[in-house]
Parts: sequence; C-alpha cells; structure tokens
Amino acid sequence: MNGWMDWREIEKHNDWGMREKSDAMGEMWDRDARGWDARWKGEEAFTKRQADALELLPTDTVLDIGCGTGPLSMNVAPRVKRLIAQDVGEDMLALVRKNAAERGIANIETLRGNWHAMEPGKDLPVCDVAITRWSPAQGDILKMSRCATRKCYSLSTCAPRFQSENERSEGWWCRSTVDESLNTTPRPCARKYGFNVHFNLLYDHGANPTIQYVIDERRVTAPTKDALLEKLMDGLCGPRKDACEAQHAARDGRRAADRGKLAARLEPDIRQTDSLEWEYVRRASIAVLGWDPREVVS
Repeated sequence: MNGWMDWREIEKHNDWGMREKSDAMGEMWDRDARGWDARWKGEEAFTKRQADALELLPTDTVLDIGCGTGPLSMNVAPRVKRLIAQDVGEDMLALVRKNAAERGIANIETLRGNWHAMEPGKDLPVCDVAITRWSPAQGDILKMSRCATRKCYSLSTCAPRFQSENERSEGWWCRSTVDESLNTTPRPCARKYGFNVHFNLLYDHGANPTIQYVIDERRVTAPTKDALLEKLMDGLCGPRKDACEAQHAARDGRRAADRGKLAARLEPDIRQTDSLEWEYVRRASIAVLGWDPREVVS
C-alpha cells in the first residue's frame, strides 16, 4: 500500500464486511422479525429523532436498504414523495406493510432481495436519497453511493470505547450459517471499524461527509439486581440472541455466562436508589453519516 491506508480493504473487516452474504444469513435474521419489531417500537422516540436528523425534501424518492420491519421507513415516508423499503426477509417486509397500514402511510413500497446480489440501477432502484441503519449496506459503502443521486445516510451505533482483543475474544455473533466456529471468533470493534472507516473511505473517493450524533438516555429499573441484569440482557442483545438461540438450542447455556460478563461490565453504573430499586441509566449514541453521492469517484 506504499504507506497509505487502504480504507476499502479495512472495510472488509468491519462487522458487516465479515458476515456471510448468503440468503440463509438473511433468513436467520428474518426468523426473529417480531422481536426486532418490538425492539424498535420500545425506543420509537429515539428512532424518530434519528430520522429527524436526515435532510429530506417533500419531492424525494427514498431507498431504505436493509429496512428490517421499518423503523426508519415509518418516520421518513411521511416526509417524502415515495419510499422503497428493501430487505431480504419476507417476514420483515410483511411487518413493514402492516406497520404502514396501521399508521395510514400509503407511499411505502416493499422490495425483497439480497443486497449482496443486487445491483443499483438493475434490481436496486436509484432514488434521490438512500438510507440505511445497521444493515449489510455498511459492508460496501461505495455500492450504497450508487443507489442515490442527491444524498446518502448511514446510521450506526457509536461504541462507548475501544475494546481490546481480550474483551472481544468470547461471545457469539451471527457471522456464519455453515461454519459454527466462525460465530465465536472475535467480533470487530465498533469503535475501531465503525463509521470512521466509511468517513475516510468516502473522503478518499472525493466526498466530504458530515457526521451528526443523536443521543439517548433511558433509566432502566427493577426490584432486584438479578432482575435488572435480565432486563438489560433482553434490551441490549435480546432479539439477535433469541433468533440465534432458536436455531441453535445448544447455545442456551451461554446466556448465563453472557449475563455474568454483562454484570461485570455494567457493575460500576448499577446502583440502588433511595426507594430500594436497582437502576441503570442506559446511554446510546447513533452516528448519522451523510454525504453527497455525486461527489464520490468510484
């Protein structure tokens, strides 16, 4: 590399770059569509503030890549002319249609397909704006740039701090459906391989990205410390873990071990209140990376 950073190569090692890209992986996520739907509805105000950070025009057409059950779609569609919600999961898209109908939103269309096998301008429509949050599109940000003509937005969680290799060497993450050993390899640190990689990659390709932060704080309480930890397990990693455990019953015993690790990590911030409840203040930060795709030189 002659001393220069190859951000395109580094992108291959982020969370989404390392995952299996098959339909089977999408089907694994789709099995817990209802769990993901419940999760975002539990933090709907936070999700709305993320959508509010996007610069949109009433005349815009928008492509929501890896839309899930529609957390961004439901908040963006009322502000634009037309929105296409793309996902690989039929159960996810069925819930998008259900959520839109319940909210009286009539300008959402759904598009089923595997992002990795689709091409902008062919089976992926090119819209005025392309958006994504926690999706496979974050494994190929230059491809996402080809999906829009005016603006792109990629939303991702900001990790609280850098994690060492030792901290990331255990645990389970949805990386492979065919090689179970890959699911216990160290997971890429979101602090190291997060939006900063995409910022630099886009910058190197001629764009001038912007970053906004949307912050949320929620107080989580329970009558006992054990009950609080169980609630935090469900809130912080429940839907993804549940989907995986439903498919691999032998992994059930790991929840207790994961719970112990979670307790050790959160211990400094757990306290007992004057009313004898146990309390944890959950802080979350979302980075909203925005750029003009017309500036990107492939």
